Parts: sequence; structure tokens; C-alpha cells
Amino acid sequence: MIQAAVKVDIDECEESNGGCSQLCNNLPGEFVCSCKSGYEIDESDGKTCLDINECKDSALSWDCEGGCENLIGSYRCLPSTEGILVAPNQTLPEDNGVFSGTIVCKPGFEQSADGSECKDINECELKDKDPKTGRITQRYCEHIYENTKGSFRCHCPEGYNLLEDKQSCAMDGLPSSPKNNTIKDVDKTPIVETPCGKSCKVVKRCQHPPNGKVQCSAHPHKLSFKWNCLTTCNPGYVLQGPEHSTCYPSGRWEGAEPNCHPESRTEIITLSCSKTCPQVSYNTASLH
Repeated sequence: MIQAAVKVDIDECEESNGGCSQLCNNLPGEFVCSCKSGYEIDESDGKTCLDINECKDSALSWDCEGGCENLIGSYRCLPSTEGILVAPNQTLPEDNGVFSGTIVCKPGFEQSADGSECKDINECELKDKDPKTGRITQRYCEHIYENTKGSFRCHCPEGYNLLEDKQSCAMDGLPSSPKNNTIKDVDKTPIVETPCGKSCKVVKRCQHPPNGKVQCSAHPHKLSFKWNCLTTCNPGYVLQGPEHSTCYPSGRWEGAEPNCHPESRTEIITLSCSKTCPQVSYNTASLH
């Protein structure tokens, strides 16, 4: 009877970690050395782990805007001087990246959590909440945002052009822009006029619905050319759509457009007859 020889794998990692300076990975018939994060294997011996200098590779230290300091197995970002408003009693950072004094940031920047630098404010993420309705709207751009260092840009979709406020959009062919960010409650529909030539046009902002009235006031944020509007209906009519809504200078409502429809009432009509008559309900709206 012939018996086959059974091969038993030797775990090289059990003895002196296989000679690996950090990690030893046992495989059938062999072993491989590897390294922890922040290190790479020395290809000359395949066992020694060398520190990676992340600061020499922008792809590894992409989050460092103000400079990079390499550490053993890691790195740290130095505070950025960008966005700092330097006052007479302030100094710029020393070589070790530590600021002396209190820093003040330029417009469009805000202090970091540790107060060591000024971080760009992403205006695209800023929103305003109406304290009365709870509606949340974008603070600046009506349509498309582009964040830049210390500022932002607004863009319009195809078929629209950017108005003079650099935030609102209007349909092509309507050269209009808001004069200010205040609309008074008047019976006539508020309009926006543009100083232009003989072909000057006007754009009506969000109009009063038939059998109703719109009252608008300035948006809470001074840099936003939007209007918070309240829609009410005449007696005998009910509102369909939001009571509180936002109006843009282009004449477009944000969300559903409010409308006033005839009120549907149920009345009890008593018929005159010789016998006791049943009470009959009629929808008076259908009789008009």
C-alpha cells in the first residue's frame, strides 16, 4: 500500500515575524511583508517599511492649502494665510505654523474650529429659513451655484440670462434687473424696469391671481433679490397653493403658483310643500 506524502505549510511569520519590519502575511509555501498606512515597502529587501513623504505628493496631501509638514507615518497641514485680514496688532504665522494673536478673516472666509486659519465659506450651502412659514430657500443664487475662494458665482440654465444683481435669472429677450430689494403693497402688479434704449421692456414680478391679492416684502437677507409674498383671496374664493411663497425678479414663483378658486359651500334649502319635506343639500358653486 502506497501512502502519499502530506505537505505541511511552514508559517515563516511565527519566527521573528518573518524578518518583516511591520506586517508579515503567511501564504501557502511563502510569506509576504507589508506595511501600515503611511509607509511603503523597501523594494530592495522586500521587508523594511519606509515612511511615505505625503507632502511631496499633492495627491496624498490634497487637503493642505497652507503647506504640509511630513511626520513619521503621517503628515499634518499647516494653517493657511489665505483669507486672513492682517491688522496692525497681528502677525503672520511663524515657520512652525503657529499664529500669534487673534486672527480676523476677510469677507467670504470664517475661522476654523481651532482658530488657527481662515476657511473659505461655501456660499452654495447657505440657506435662509422664514421664521413665519418655516420655508427654507437658497440665500443667494436663484438657480446654479459655483463656489470660489472667498466668493461665489451664479449661473442660469439654458434659455435664461443673469440679471444685474448677479444672482437672479430672467428668460432670454427680457433685459430686466431689480432696482432694489423692496416691494411695497400696492394694488398694481409690481414691475421691474431697466434703463435701456427704445426696445426697453418691463418684467412683471409675481402677479396678483384673479380674485386675489399678493403682498410682498423684502427677503430677510440683504444680498438676496427675492421677495417673501403672502397671497389672500377675495370673499367667496379660497386659496389653492401655498399661502406664503417666494417670488423671483424674473416673475417666477418658487414652487406651486397660488390661485384663487370659487368657494364651494353646502347650504340647507327648505322647500315649501304640503307635507313634511326632507332637507336637501346643494353645492351652490355648481349653480353659479
